[in-house]
Amino acid sequence: MLAAAYLPALETVETIVSNRISRSLFPSGYVSKLAVHQYSTGKYTQDDDLVHVSDMTFGFWVYMLAGENKNTAWTPKLYLEFRPKTRRAQLHEDLASIKKFRNSVAHHEPIWQINFDVLDSQIARVLWAVSDAAVQWGNRIHLHKATVEARPRWLD
Repeated sequence: MLAAAYLPALETVETIVSNRISRSLFPSGYVSKLAVHQYSTGKYTQDDDLVHVSDMTFGFWVYMLAGENKNTAWTPKLYLEFRPKTRRAQLHEDLASIKKFRNSVAHHEPIWQINFDVLDSQIARVLWAVSDAAVQWGNRIHLHKATVEARPRWLD
């Protein structure tokens, strides 16, 4: 129940972030090898010449915000997709943690040792970095709060 309760928030974060990055860096709707090379430092590789943005992993979108891509992706383009006071390093750190949690949920790994207050703060910061509308949407879909409170305490 706990993992399922977080799915709407995880889906929202992943969709909003991937859409923001893809519309800025890959407006055609396709990720090309050339564009990946242009916007990243080369740690990410892609076998196909052209891949639809929907086929890219959450890890790819998080990677595009990594420090090593600051001068190639963030500074020239991506910063415009987020609020003016958004700190790239904090955004990347929050998204990396959210991605780790998302992957644990997806692979049915234990999540009871997660600090859910920290996770909720990370989700909130990411949504704030996007827009007021993202924050409002996040507030409406935060179904997990009641589930976190109701979880058995022996899990703590």
